[in-house]
Amino acid sequence: MHYRKITAAVLCATAVLSTAAAAQPAYADSTATAISYGNDTSDAERQEVLSLMGIDPSSVSDEYVTIVTNEDEHNMLDSYLSSSVIGTQAISCSAVTQEGDGYGIQVTTHNINYCTEEMYQNALATAGLENADVQVAAPYAVSGTAALVGVTKAYTVLTGKEVDQDNLDAAADELVTTGDVGDEIGDQDKAAELIAAAKQQVVDSKTTDPDEIRQIIINVAGDMNINLSDDALDQITELLQKVSKLDLSSDQLQSQLSGLYDKLKSNGVDLGISEDEAKGFFEKLADFFTNLWNSIFGSSD
Repeated sequence: MHYRKITAAVLCATAVLSTAAAAQPAYADSTATAISYGNDTSDAERQEVLSLMGIDPSSVSDEYVTIVTNEDEHNMLDSYLSSSVIGTQAISCSAVTQEGDGYGIQVTTHNINYCTEEMYQNALATAGLENADVQVAAPYAVSGTAALVGVTKAYTVLTGKEVDQDNLDAAADELVTTGDVGDEIGDQDKAAELIAAAKQQVVDSKTTDPDEIRQIIINVAGDMNINLSDDALDQITELLQKVSKLDLSSDQLQSQLSGLYDKLKSNGVDLGISEDEAKGFFEKLADFFTNLWNSIFGSSD
């Protein structure tokens, strides 16, 4: 099997690959916090992780605790990553708290070296998580794969909402693509912002056409003064084709990623276009190429 270049985002792809989440019992207590522990952490390390996340150990209920093993990681990731990348231990942990409408997805990390918080937010929104406070932590610096498996497991335990497999796959792809693009342009956060803005426009315009999606990406990259290689453009186009087929709404993305989108808007990046505007844009694009063709070859009358 061909593996993409191992990047920061690849190591984070486990955040959206936890199909085991659907098997967990759902308690849906809006006041609780669900915890996932890496199986290879000691009791002392788990106490340290809770301290990093500001969680009182006495408030943690066993019914909201999930354990993620290295075998879990391999079962979920071996088709995506080399076994050597996944490693032999599950160390990192996570905590998920359900919040009220309008909270969005907020992510904080502790001792996680690879995914940025914006990358987590972006992918978890694609996975379908809503109004959740997410913390990812480890007792020392690690890649974070065990905790990332645990995020979706903890979310389902907490809310009873199963994460759709197609959304999980797209979210994993999004993390990998963001990491690759971030490596190319030298800025992981800017890559996450580029993909977030392009994703918003694709979902808003309801287009599934690859040429239209490609043009949206080119326009957004231009607005952000980002130069993309043809390979990167192809990779993002393929990702957003997949995203365009999901049951995601423009309002849903805006509500879950409001902080990130506010940042983009403040930098002058246009995030969304209405369906009528999108139709007009692509009609103008078609007219441009028609006129160009006629200017070169003449009309057929």
